[in-house]
Amino acid sequence: MNIHTIPAAAENFDRAPDSALIDLPALKAITGKSRATILRWVTQGILPKPKKLGATRNFWTVGEIRAALSV
Repeated sequence: MNIHTIPAAAENFDRAPDSALIDLPALKAITGKSRATILRWVTQGILPKPKKLGATRNFWTVGEIRAALSV
């Protein structure tokens, strides 16, 4: 991924259904925060824990992230 490329999930975040899945690169683009900050926010309960898809892929639902960021 090019450093200047915004993930499609982040570009379409406002139009995505609450059930849509987003990954860490998209969440970084949406929040403007680093991986470390996002994982810290998960530990602190600011963001929900991600769901596992396979052994190494973490995803969140758009609805969970919208709810967490609207506080």
